Amino acid sequence: MAVGDFDNDGFPDILITAYGPLTLLKNNGNGTFTDVTAKAGLNIPQLAQGWTTSAVWFDYDNDGKLDLFLCSFVAYGENERFACGDNTVGHKYYCVPRVFKPTSSMLFHNNGDALSSWPAWVPTLKPA
Repeated sequence: MAVGDFDNDGFPDILITAYGPLTLLKNNGNGTFTDVTAKAGLNIPQLAQGWTTSAVWFDYDNDGKLDLFLCSFVAYGENERFACGDNTVGHKYYCVPRVFKPTSSMLFHNNGDALSSWPAWVPTLKPA
């Protein structure tokens, strides 16, 4: 989970990481929250079928808006799940992470309206 005011309205918003789809909850300022995951552009397939283990809000480009970095773990979708074997009493056990395909972490740039995928390894130039 990561808490930050991604829309600069003065109220802390909540991002919930998970196995499977993550959720971005906008704080309405009245004790309620609205799910804005799709509106923010965070409902992409890589995240819906991924495993985000943690996240951090920070201003990557110093524009006054919080950007988002998501740490991803391994591919553990329906087709990637398997057990590594049986122990002596016949129970399956989980494999160590290194036997699964790793997945990429992602950096999202906050453009003020929605978050857009912005790979950290691609330089972005702003007009002067």
